[in-house]
Amino acid sequence: MKSGKHSKINKIHFQVSLPNPHLHQIEIEMSVSTSGAGDWLFTMPTWSPGSYFIRDYSGHIISIQALENGKEIPCVQTELSRFRVQSSKNQFLVRYTLFGYENTVRTNFVDPEYAFLNPPSTFLYPEGSLNIPVSLGFRNHPYQHIYTSLAKGKGQTYKAIDFDELFDSPIFLTNKTSSKFKVEKTEHEIIIQGDINSKIKKNILSDLEKIVKLQTRLFRGNPNSYYLFLLNLTEDNYGGLEHRASSVNAFPPDKLEESAEYTRLMALLCHEYFHLWNIKRIRPIAFGPFDYYYPRPSKELWIAEGITSFYDNYIIFLSELVGSTVYINEVLNDINRLEASSGEEYMSLEESSLTTWIKFYKQHPNSHNFSISYYIKGSILAFCMDISIREKSNLKYSLMDVMRYLLKKYHEEKNRGFTKEEFFKAVVDATGVDVYPEFQPYLETRTRIPFETYFKKIGVKVSKKLKKSSLPFEAKASGSLVKIQKVYMQYLKNVDISTGDELIAINNIRVTKENVSKLESHPEKAKLKLILSRRGKILTRTIQSVPIYLYQLDSIDYLENPLGMNFFEWEG
Repeated sequence: MKSGKHSKINKIHFQVSLPNPHLHQIEIEMSVSTSGAGDWLFTMPTWSPGSYFIRDYSGHIISIQALENGKEIPCVQTELSRFRVQSSKNQFLVRYTLFGYENTVRTNFVDPEYAFLNPPSTFLYPEGSLNIPVSLGFRNHPYQHIYTSLAKGKGQTYKAIDFDELFDSPIFLTNKTSSKFKVEKTEHEIIIQGDINSKIKKNILSDLEKIVKLQTRLFRGNPNSYYLFLLNLTEDNYGGLEHRASSVNAFPPDKLEESAEYTRLMALLCHEYFHLWNIKRIRPIAFGPFDYYYPRPSKELWIAEGITSFYDNYIIFLSELVGSTVYINEVLNDINRLEASSGEEYMSLEESSLTTWIKFYKQHPNSHNFSISYYIKGSILAFCMDISIREKSNLKYSLMDVMRYLLKKYHEEKNRGFTKEEFFKAVVDATGVDVYPEFQPYLETRTRIPFETYFKKIGVKVSKKLKKSSLPFEAKASGSLVKIQKVYMQYLKNVDISTGDELIAINNIRVTKENVSKLESHPEKAKLKLILSRRGKILTRTIQSVPIYLYQLDSIDYLENPLGMNFFEWEG
């Protein structure tokens, strides 16, 4: 940023207007107070913390101008996300209009029913001045309520101590009213956008309170006096994004009548709430302070997301929302998903973490063949690490002791993140157990985790059984056609079948969207004649059905090993 010799920006106030929600536009007026004339550089973030993908939010800017005493002054776009403003006084405005109609947890969405503002995709920031105080107000909009974790000012105004707090505080405007519950000294508020029956809503609130209580007890307290759950129940939408005092969650409402899907929603809410500690306070060193323009890749996303993914299902179990059989089957589902492809032959857990910006968040038709998820393999590693710590400490400690130690030493005492080396040293300091030699290969090399060994330590018996013989690809309806969505390369190395091919017939039986699921199963090693269409040309291919083996739970015997009962009971 260039400025006058002694000039600096003192504070910024944003005024947000949504006068025509049906046009999906957001009008922003940024009032800038400075100590004098200057040449100022303002930037729109290119990404949102927690979502590791360059999104170039500035592409949603429709128009922008700068004004001084009502007269236009130079405002020039110098790069894709940067704007230079030249002012001669100590007060000026920047007005810009955004288009917001992407209904996710990390983008803006505005319509007459509700509006969601993701601050990194909404507000410009002054380069070199992220630490200045920020305020914002709302006017000219049709909604009755504004929900955010930002500190409330007069009327519809809010305050942030700096831009980091602003960017970490999503905003939801709606006519829906919220529900509240208190756990110890922390007020929790949840706004549910969407239409669900009163029984399901009551269950969500009751079960969510159980989850919050258990997490608070596991961490020996809560760092916040207030926490906001934003839950958007909307079709074809799933995901969550964590923040220091809130979380944004999306889920399809039509699935909530199904027990497994309801549990999946509670696991999502549990996952994002666990981030209140793990990543927002307990964090690898790359995850703060943030550079909102350039990404900072890290090999330690398995700590931030993998450990959190282990605890979300585990806490659902410990909260007694599901039984031990359902819980172990969820772990097995992750294991089966990991082993369904050849990804572990091409990518280690640390490589998965490091490359998420260009691989995990940029899926392509072959991603499942050559990559793995740090969520899934990270959660399996955390599961096994927890068991190992319990066993080697004679049941005195667990992975949760490590999490509490990291919270105290690095967040509360040092106020910083930690390195990989410091993480494994913390395991030793907190539990007396050195797990690095045991788990290093599963992090740094493309090595499968022998999870069966750890299952035995907690009295869980599993076996790999033939579920069915199936096609070596996945096909789904696409409009009136059936097209190949995923090809499993390890089974089709010598056969030319590609994603996007239309699947017309199998063994002379016409494939339709109504019967495609029935035509997936075939006798073991059956020869299958396919008729395909690619770019208007008819192709024939002969393939062999593939046996699908899945790990299945045989039994859980708590008494077979003392560690088993220890693992399946709450730590207290």
